[in-house]
Amino acid sequence: MGFLKSFFAAMAANEISEKKKAEQERARAEQERLSNAQKILKLSMSFYDYQSQINCKNASFKELVSDQDIENNNVTSYDVMRTEQLFNGYKRQLKEYMSYGGDPIYICDFECDSDKMDLYIEIVRRLKEYGWLDKQEQYVKYADDTYFLDFDWKNAQKDRHKLEVQIPAILNAKDNELTEIIKSTDYRFIPFESHQNAIVVETAQSNDETVDNFLEFLTISIVFTDKYIIIYNYERDEMYYKADVTWKTVDVVTATVHNNWNLVELNGMTLLFSTEKALAVVDMYDAHNEKISANIQHQYSIAYENINSLTGVEFERVCKRLLENMGFSVETTKTTGDGGIDLIAYNSQPLLSGKYIIQCKRYTGSVGEPIIRDLYGVITSERANKGILMTSGVFTKQAQVFAEDKPIELIDGVKLKELLENYYN
Repeated sequence: MGFLKSFFAAMAANEISEKKKAEQERARAEQERLSNAQKILKLSMSFYDYQSQINCKNASFKELVSDQDIENNNVTSYDVMRTEQLFNGYKRQLKEYMSYGGDPIYICDFECDSDKMDLYIEIVRRLKEYGWLDKQEQYVKYADDTYFLDFDWKNAQKDRHKLEVQIPAILNAKDNELTEIIKSTDYRFIPFESHQNAIVVETAQSNDETVDNFLEFLTISIVFTDKYIIIYNYERDEMYYKADVTWKTVDVVTATVHNNWNLVELNGMTLLFSTEKALAVVDMYDAHNEKISANIQHQYSIAYENINSLTGVEFERVCKRLLENMGFSVETTKTTGDGGIDLIAYNSQPLLSGKYIIQCKRYTGSVGEPIIRDLYGVITSERANKGILMTSGVFTKQAQVFAEDKPIELIDGVKLKELLENYYN
């Protein structure tokens, strides 16, 4: 009996011990799960703090462990390891996104994951490559793919090619104002209503089919007046070309090509539009050219007989016409901020080619040394071949001495009259 009693007592003690061990194991597991949940919470809070630091407040990143599992402490050490790897991966992707210039504020997703972050990275990488980082809100926010970005970029390239290559080629832009307009991106829309006594061509086409094998001509709109010629795209509200013809003759010829369409060559620029408008344009510029020729002859007569009766602007215009007749290409500078320059002339003849600075002084008296000294400063700063001062008056002895051995030519009233007689008509 004693033996059996001892045996059963030992068995009971062992069972109690096993239960105690099981309870301890459950307590340890529960403590571990609690610790793992706390670790998950700590990792989550750390990642949320990082999001706040970089101003990524509009995205909710996908997590591996649900809030319910965390509340129920149903979290393993493996979950902790995977969560840490996931958050570190998100951080690396966010840093890469920002390295391309991406702004995290535009990442707007209710369940952002690694694949979505890869898409954001690719979008901002392309935006940087395209020079479109200022368009992040348009293409990053709520983006599902790169389709619209690629589509818009291709269209932008087509527009850019049309603007920088096709349009200049079509309008024969060499040596006209279109080149400068394109360089300065100064496109202005001139509404039809603003023109007085204008011939407006709402549909005109280039006849140049060699440009990128055009199957359809580029449709443009044109306004003709006796002061300017404007060519622009009515739908895009962009001006492509503007030529000032206020004091210039216009070389214009036309020929019927098919049905009611005429080919018009305008100062070397070939266009195609209706015969009715073409003939009206030719008639207008024939009258314009006659008026310009008469005005030139009238100004010559006044300049030759009594040059000091001209206004300052008229005198400058006479000097400009004289230089053009002598083979120069001449530009009139702005009335202010031109550094004392009235005209800039260019010569393409051998040995004479280069830039010339022109000042026009309608004086009845003498032009002194200070004016010539100022002209020399402008010549130096502009790196011009020569400076020319044209006056209706005379030069002082000091002015003539200063101009000696310098790239300056002085033309007084007597010499100017000789030039007018030889070149103005």
